[in-house]
Amino acid sequence: MRHLVLFAFLWLAPATLAPAQSAPELVYPLIQGHGGIVRLPDAVQEPRGGSKVVLDVTRGARQDDGVLVALDRVARYVNLYADADAGFNKGFEMAVVLHGGGTVAALSDAAHRERFGKPNPDLPLIRQLANAGVAFYVCGQSLTHGGYTPAETSDEVDVAVAAATALIELQRDGYSYMPLQ
Repeated sequence: MRHLVLFAFLWLAPATLAPAQSAPELVYPLIQGHGGIVRLPDAVQEPRGGSKVVLDVTRGARQDDGVLVALDRVARYVNLYADADAGFNKGFEMAVVLHGGGTVAALSDAAHRERFGKPNPDLPLIRQLANAGVAFYVCGQSLTHGGYTPAETSDEVDVAVAAATALIELQRDGYSYMPLQ
């Protein structure tokens, strides 16, 4: 009986499996090497200029290249707006608040090397994003409770009193809140 079931599965399986799809073609309109997007010219809810978003990064999950998964998603959002010609040149504003597991991304290369024996893998992407126009803040409470000092942060990241205050004040300034993990 087992052979009959196996035969039926092998015979029917190809008809029930979805066809293999090739990987989508990714483009990188502004941030190179991170945040690849797929162009969908007929899609609705296209990005519009003048949007303001604050991204709340709380987790430390990392990609194979060592960069925070959340920072790659930040790059994707920047690339989406740039590709739609709705980016920073059209009034788009983005702020990233790092705390919890995202705190270590704010460290300078020297501080990261001293503590972990290697340069900060997030800094090249943070620099690219900051040069494009993204504002970065790290929670001063997470920073100090984690045993770091404000002097150990990268020049691209400002120290906020707390993530909570930064998120509240940025929302008061018209930024839409979006959590990233």
